[in-house]
Amino acid sequence: MALLVLKIAGAIVLLDILVQAGFARAIISHFERKPKLRARAYPPRRDAERFSVASVDGPLLRGSVLRATGRSTDGVIVFCHEFGGSRWSFQGHCADHVTERHDLVTFDFRNHGESDHDRRYTPCHWLTRFEVHDVEAVLEWVATRPEWRGLPVTLVGVSRGANAALAAAAGSSVHGVVAVGAFSTLDLAMHHLMAGIRRLVPAILAVPLWHIRSTLRLAIAWSGLRQRVRFVPVEQSVQQLGGRPVLMLAGGDDSHVPESFQRLLADRIPQATFWTVPGGRHNLERDASPEEFDDRVRGFLTAVTGDPAPSASRELASAA
Repeated sequence: MALLVLKIAGAIVLLDILVQAGFARAIISHFERKPKLRARAYPPRRDAERFSVASVDGPLLRGSVLRATGRSTDGVIVFCHEFGGSRWSFQGHCADHVTERHDLVTFDFRNHGESDHDRRYTPCHWLTRFEVHDVEAVLEWVATRPEWRGLPVTLVGVSRGANAALAAAAGSSVHGVVAVGAFSTLDLAMHHLMAGIRRLVPAILAVPLWHIRSTLRLAIAWSGLRQRVRFVPVEQSVQQLGGRPVLMLAGGDDSHVPESFQRLLADRIPQATFWTVPGGRHNLERDASPEEFDDRVRGFLTAVTGDPAPSASRELASAA
């Protein structure tokens, strides 16, 4: 009798695995579908200094540095642009009067802007290990610069760039992170998947949500193998941030990443401060409330920077 029960249980488990695999295969195309979202184009800044650095796995990243406008700098900001954007996207989120006492380092992710095109990789809106590699490479380059030795470093990222900033910060010594429109891949993919299911196959909602979530995890892993990439679960990365402060900004009218899902990620970060920008849309959060947006970012930078010791401040040439 016991043997029969074991055989039946084994058959049920095998059937469940086969069913999950079948549904996972069907889900992959849904997961890989890119949203109809265009990144706003910004003009290059003539006052920027150019630099280049090789990413951890080879591609050459190109970027720019905008120097502090005062006689000294309080810290360094590393900006991580959104999917489809460029290093000049910082102009939509980091106003000059907010960052004037910081040196701002901004770069193009691989397959964006002037950085190398990696033929192994077709970028998408989901975070992969490639973007984290790129941020890590720029942070390592910043750490080698003598003029920034001892200064606090803050990462500022937007959408996928925000996810990359959070993931890279977990394994670095940065002092804080400003994340605009950040999200968990699994949570957001689950949201869009369930919305599609409700429209097309309402009866499947009888299946437990944990089971559908498990199938989605399988689909994400399968998609990664198919594309030869590793998708990064940022919700796990943020657990390694320690006590470092995080400012999370979410658009109240974000139709691509609903505010509730951004808050869900923020809830996993005990040290996070969360603010919803009333009327803000995805990648355009600052447009809806520029003054308060700037005040929030400036206040965060001030808190992260503190009062640097005189030896940590870099005196600029009077002509700068």
